[in-house]
Amino acid sequence: MAKELRDILPDFVHQMALDLFNESFSPWWKEYLAKYGFILFMLTEIAMSDKKEEEEKAVKYVQEYLDSRDISDWEEYKDLDWLHFHLSRIIKRLHEETEGEGKGIKGVLPDLAKRMAEDFEHEDLDWLEGLALYVEVLGALLTIGMEKEPQKEEKAARLVQAFLNGVDFKSLGKWALLKWLRHQLLGFTRGNTDV
Repeated sequence: MAKELRDILPDFVHQMALDLFNESFSPWWKEYLAKYGFILFMLTEIAMSDKKEEEEKAVKYVQEYLDSRDISDWEEYKDLDWLHFHLSRIIKRLHEETEGEGKGIKGVLPDLAKRMAEDFEHEDLDWLEGLALYVEVLGALLTIGMEKEPQKEEKAARLVQAFLNGVDFKSLGKWALLKWLRHQLLGFTRGNTDV
């Protein structure tokens, strides 16, 4: 059985794709997209925590979720809310352990995930474009977080906070602020640290 999240993430993302393109789920695709997106942010935060015991617990819950999707016994079925509940408990423990430390990337991930979920609720936004942008942002944050450079991480966290505090998208055009964040973070991963 997988012990690291990176080993099980491909299967989780594959299940996400199956759900989003499943016609029987189509009336609720935005809700599913928001939930999956939120959980992906949670898994990223857990993976970046360096708490192997908590990561193994998260892997176990993701595996249980995936396994329950392959069986016909509805009593054993586990939905995204079930997975979210168990991952939330892990996140809570991680936050309690790091209370009082600098906010860093891990500290802004929950707010960024919430913002993403809110963005997908807007009817006039192209969700596919938004999803692609958020995935790039998440990838850049993960890259920066893995470098283990506190100063660089704090600067990246400040960029995310600036995005979260920014003007509503309607004033700037669709996804303009998110595109700005992606541009800043991608430049940051290439060595531009003038923030």
